[in-house]
Amino acid sequence: MKLKTKLKRQFRKQTTGVPLGRNWLLFLSLFLIGRRIYVSIPTPIVSPAVHIVEAREEPRPAPRVSESPKKEEVSYSELIEKYARKFSKNKTEEYRLTYLLHCLLKHESYYYLNQNCGDNGKACGPLQFHQETWNRFREQMLKEGLITEIGNRENPEQAIETTAWALTHGKENEWGPIRRRECR
Repeated sequence: MKLKTKLKRQFRKQTTGVPLGRNWLLFLSLFLIGRRIYVSIPTPIVSPAVHIVEAREEPRPAPRVSESPKKEEVSYSELIEKYARKFSKNKTEEYRLTYLLHCLLKHESYYYLNQNCGDNGKACGPLQFHQETWNRFREQMLKEGLITEIGNRENPEQAIETTAWALTHGKENEWGPIRRRECR
């Protein structure tokens, strides 16, 4: 009996002791007060119209924009499909050529968003032709009767046409992304 009574006292002392009780009550009260404070803080709702009305600014006239002549939007996908169909012999070759042209445009100039000339200023245009390479390819195309002029390597349509012709005539290794196997 003495042992049982002694164990009961120790248990009560540990569970209802003053230090433990105070800490527990302090934690519980801070937790509950903190939740009330957090929950009871109102969130102000302010609409943008209130600020505009309070600012009382006079309306400004719309800025005058001079109309510039609209350039034709170049759809690279349409041009690629057009010349892939023109220079390929079958559907499989057309799909491969379409893929290679898209890949080269992405790697060479990011679809001509980057209009800088690469290779220390030697390679220009959407497909980064060197002038000598451009002239060589276009002269061969002239001899075959495919084109009527040498043209400009910075013209997206002419560059895509020339690249499609070159890729179907075994000249893939003229482009770094194909040599580096970035475009397979």
